[in-house]
Amino acid sequence: MTILTYDPNYYPGKGCLCAARNQNDCACIYVDWTDPEVYRLRSYLQGLLATIHRDGGHYTDKHGLEQSVIDAEVIVCKLLVQI
Repeated sequence: MTILTYDPNYYPGKGCLCAARNQNDCACIYVDWTDPEVYRLRSYLQGLLATIHRDGGHYTDKHGLEQSVIDAEVIVCKLLVQI
């Protein structure tokens, strides 16, 4: 019988509370195995887009990340032409 203990190295975004180190060993439901670095970089991107769109992130929430990036590129190109 395996006794599950709390893993002090657990962090949100990768792994699970049953201390499994990969998806094949994990029996938990709704575990996010995404590396936390992905969430950190996405947060930076969303902040940059909010600055470009000058709206605090509302444009990205409404239109999605991909469309927001495409439209932000157009905005930046237009600003660069004006310089």
